[in-house]
Amino acid sequence: MTPETAPSLENLVETYLALALALEGTEVRRWRGGAAARNPAELPSTSFVISWSASAGWYDEARRQFGGWTPKLCYRVGPATGAEDELWQAQSLEMMESRGVDPNEPFTLLEDTLPSQREAAAAFMAEAFFAGQPSERREAIERATARAVRCRLYSLFESGRRIGAVMLHQTPSAMGLYNLCVAPPRRGRGLGAAIVRQVQSDACRAGLPVVLQCREELAPWYRRLGFRTVCRLDVLVPCER
Repeated sequence: MTPETAPSLENLVETYLALALALEGTEVRRWRGGAAARNPAELPSTSFVISWSASAGWYDEARRQFGGWTPKLCYRVGPATGAEDELWQAQSLEMMESRGVDPNEPFTLLEDTLPSQREAAAAFMAEAFFAGQPSERREAIERATARAVRCRLYSLFESGRRIGAVMLHQTPSAMGLYNLCVAPPRRGRGLGAAIVRQVQSDACRAGLPVVLQCREELAPWYRRLGFRTVCRLDVLVPCER
């Protein structure tokens, strides 16, 4: 973890662990250069490794944390040296941040604070991102999102209907932006950009950068909103032994 990547990486680790710990039976391990979560359901969202170790043996070290356990996903900052025979690269994400961007707009999104509100916002997000996933996985993601109270949920409404949402997680050095989504009929109208600008304004007043992870094809859109890439995050799927 370098000084440049530290805010983004710290926020990523703490957010993913908070979501995993929101489900029953999750165990967490931390060590120098990595963190992992294991849940009895063995779902990818709750059975993962995040590693930034420079060591070639980072994957073996991760597996040793739970006695030879095989995670469902590995999030890797840095080369996958020493584990190529056991890992398959699913995708690469760009870790991005914006600093000091203050559009001078009020933070007008409504926070979902009640359990019923959080459940509705979580369902909206899960439908946007995981509609094609098996119901068991989608429902687990919904529960984790609704129950991880350290992750704040915000919604945008029109005529009483939720048309946009975002999840924010503030850590000491960054404001993490996750699960940004807009209802399909309302896309292409600048609502997503408006939500991001409001988050940037709120973070600027708190003296924090906004950090996020996105697919490569979305990076130009975020760059137009003031973000820059700080590193690449590889998502790796371990092969079963």
